[in-house]
This record gives sequence, C-alpha cells and structure tokens, in this order.
Amino acid sequence: MKKQISAGNASEAGAYAEHILDQTTYAFRIQHIGYLRLTPPVLARIAGRDELVDKINENVDVITWGGASMDADSRDFYRRELFPNVNIVAGFGTTMALGRCAAERLGVDTDDAILDPTIDPYSTFQVRDPDTGEVVEYGERGQLVVHHVSKSFLLPNNAERDSVIRRAPHNADQLGDSIGSIAPLDAFKGVEVIEGVY
Repeated sequence: MKKQISAGNASEAGAYAEHILDQTTYAFRIQHIGYLRLTPPVLARIAGRDELVDKINENVDVITWGGASMDADSRDFYRRELFPNVNIVAGFGTTMALGRCAAERLGVDTDDAILDPTIDPYSTFQVRDPDTGEVVEYGERGQLVVHHVSKSFLLPNNAERDSVIRRAPHNADQLGDSIGSIAPLDAFKGVEVIEGVY
C-alpha cells in the first residue's frame, strides 16, 4: 500500500482498504471474533460501517491498534462513544526490535497513550533530539531510538521513523523510557515518511 500512496494512487489504496473491510465483514458474519488488531485508518473506515460497528460491540473484547498514529480525540471517541464496552489499547512494534515491544498502560487517564516496553530489558527505548542525538527531557518530543540486546540479537541505537513524547519509566526496574503520543517523523534520512495505511 505504501507504493500506491507514494505514487499518488489514493483511489487504488482506498479500494484495497475497502476490500479488506469487505472480508472483515464476511468474517464477522460467520464466526465469533473477540480480539482485533488493526491500524487507526482501518478503525476509522470500520466506524463508517454500521454492521461492523454493531458486530464489534456485540463480540469484541479487545482492540489493539498500532502501525500508525491516532490523535487523542479519536481515541476518546472510539473508547467512549463508538465502542464503550471494548478495551481499546495501543501497541507499538518494530521489526528491528523483533516484534511488538510496547503496550499501553491500562487505566491511563491522559490525553495521550503511555506505552511501556513489554520485553524489557531486551528491548529498551530512548527519546533523542533528531538533530543533536541528545536525550530529551521527560515530557518533550523527540525521535524514538530502540535498543535490542539479547543472547540471540544485538541491535543498539536503532533510530525509528517515529516521533514520540518521552515518558518516565513505569517502575524502578525498567531500564529505558516509556513513550507516548506516537507520530511519524515528516522525513527519515531525507525521505518522506509514509505510514503505509489508508
């Protein structure tokens, strides 16, 4: 989908997204689905289909979203208005840290989701100024840097294409930062960042 978006083929990308929702609607008609993992743009498209909204409210216990950014107003709308009985939580994953490496702290009552590392101490986060490389202060925005150090894999200092707010660790044993308010950088190494979902 990134290729279609970057080539300016919005209609093709949109048609593919609608095809995914057609398949999702069919799956909900023939089976019980209790857990969804999806991107915010797909969730926004679901919100426009009454049948899917009804099926989710009837059957789904948890929605985990990731892969793209979601603003606080949208999170609030989905949680309070559209899906009031469904737990909607953020997740963050990166191939360079070997998969899903952060999950939203449940019960957070704030304008932005706070995500804690899930495989600490093997994958840890830092938030740095993209120009200077210096770690930013808590509450400030910077570029996410992920470190993975384990017996099977060594990848320190992996700069991500994401801009985040640096948050204090959840507990004293956590090695790196927690993060919040994930958004794509405008550009990464001189190339425009495209989230790849429509």
